[in-house]
Amino acid sequence: MIVTFVNRSNINRKWPYPKERSVAWLLLTFTLPTKRASQRVEVWRKLQRYGTVPLGNSGYLLPSNSVNEERFQWLAAAIRKYGGDASIVRVQGIDNISTPQLIGRFAEARTQEYQELIRQLDNFSALPLEKRSVGRLSRLRSRFQEIVEVDFFESPMQKRAGELLAKADAARVATRKIQMPKIEPRDYQKQGLGYPAETRCGPVRIRLAGSALYRFQGAICLCSGRKSSARSCAV
Repeated sequence: MIVTFVNRSNINRKWPYPKERSVAWLLLTFTLPTKRASQRVEVWRKLQRYGTVPLGNSGYLLPSNSVNEERFQWLAAAIRKYGGDASIVRVQGIDNISTPQLIGRFAEARTQEYQELIRQLDNFSALPLEKRSVGRLSRLRSRFQEIVEVDFFESPMQKRAGELLAKADAARVATRKIQMPKIEPRDYQKQGLGYPAETRCGPVRIRLAGSALYRFQGAICLCSGRKSSARSCAV
């Protein structure tokens, strides 16, 4: 393993790196007291959220960029606060693991996450339209964004998951379109909708408030949305 100091001029490179260029990595090594079980779980969850890949017993690896460095710095500070030790080093190369192999580990981790998301999206899309809740779709969308954020090498499955999410979004939007039922003027009183008022847009009902009938001075014009006289349209 070759360790060098962090060179900030190289941190903000665009991902993925060209094949002919080397990739710099950030390695977080730490220890926590055995009695800190809950804090150990908290650190592990953060590492999972950041998209790290374990490097044997040495620590956890991320591509070197400003966001990842800041996250490791924050996590290292938390570990020290819990009574542990933490170090962050910039790794230029690992003698027994090539750069393509390391990239492959990250790609494999993101592939598994995308596959799970795609499975959930397929299950969501298989539901009847009326059972596709906004909350569940929002959670799936948030999960997609979380994976994309740590998809440092742009997995080809990102496009597939994005297409399924867009399709689910479009289907959900279609179900929200309001379809106004066609009601004949003579049916207003029968259905308890109030009395119709005539405009050039067609009959509109005078609204009911509670059990009392309130007659507005004007009806709402269906063309413009503005209030017009009871017998003529404002447009």
